[in-house]
Amino acid sequence: MIKMVENRVNIRPLTGERYVECYIKNRNALVGAYHDANYFPQRIANGAKGHFDVIDKDSIGLSYLGIGAGLGDVDEEFINGLNLNVKSIRLIEPNSEFHDELERKSRKWSQQGTNVVIDKRPFSKDIEINDTFDVIVIANVLYYFEISEMDSLIVKVLSLLSARGRLVLVHIKNDGIVSLWKHFYNNVSVSWAEGKKPLANHGLAMEDLAVILANHGVAFNIVSLRSRKRVTDIIEGVQPNCDDLMSFYLQMEFCDLKEHIRNFILKYLKTLCEFKDGDWYFPGTEGILLTK
Repeated sequence: MIKMVENRVNIRPLTGERYVECYIKNRNALVGAYHDANYFPQRIANGAKGHFDVIDKDSIGLSYLGIGAGLGDVDEEFINGLNLNVKSIRLIEPNSEFHDELERKSRKWSQQGTNVVIDKRPFSKDIEINDTFDVIVIANVLYYFEISEMDSLIVKVLSLLSARGRLVLVHIKNDGIVSLWKHFYNNVSVSWAEGKKPLANHGLAMEDLAVILANHGVAFNIVSLRSRKRVTDIIEGVQPNCDDLMSFYLQMEFCDLKEHIRNFILKYLKTLCEFKDGDWYFPGTEGILLTK
């Protein structure tokens, strides 16, 4: 297909504040049990249930690392929900808006005799951490890194695993949002305002990460979890929900695009959706990669 050229140069990637706003709209679009924001972390942890039994049988206790912890909800479900015998916790989260909640959770764990460190540095291949960890959890974080640096990031993560360590990597698979992202950016040329780039790359799929791990000789299983979002407002072009959700999916201000470009991508979105009981639903798959 010939590239459709978007002539406007003032296409704005989402700011941090807008990203959070659009992310919440996206989360609220989840239906059924997935609509409960507390259910998503439980669902991830349950997908890894039993994975740590072999290394969690002794009384020494496990060392735990959460990379890109956010509010710590996923980490809390792994540590408390799976009743892991954890002796030490390090949570890496550079965004200050999450630190108050992480500190609250850390106080609770500390009262239980667990050593907790809130590491406020951004994670990178050059970050200096002297410890190794029995459990490393990275849930929906790797979008925020350049694809060109993904191999070196994975190598860094693997170097932080203890001899008995297990990695849990949560990421979207090559459908849903990834398909929408690739269709748009493969067919539309976009010039970014002030040369800025999107905060997240929704074109990176679990399958891409699996190839990197396999190339490094890592054995793993992948558990797939299906979900769906109610996107009737998007399909019907209802504002502002359409702009907010599409802005999150494409990581740009959707309203900046010309009408024919918006219609082009909305038409493709509709082909990915399911229609049931008067509503449109956007399906997707979350992959939980578990190293052996």
